Amino acid sequence: MRATQSELQQAGRGAEAVRVWEERSRASLLADPTGFGGFWWLVLATEGLPEPPWLLRARAPADRPEVG
Repeated sequence: MRATQSELQQAGRGAEAVRVWEERSRASLLADPTGFGGFWWLVLATEGLPEPPWLLRARAPADRPEVG
């Protein structure tokens, strides 16, 4: 995407280059551990209700440190 952004800038297509930059910026926020990629969830439960399926999937990557 960076190459596309550069090509658009060189071709005088600044508005399109800015849109590509915005997409790159958003994507990095989601993947970067210092951005939303490092976001932790606080889940409160009601006794007797099962855990939601998304919580079970979220626990799958065991490479995060334990909190507590």
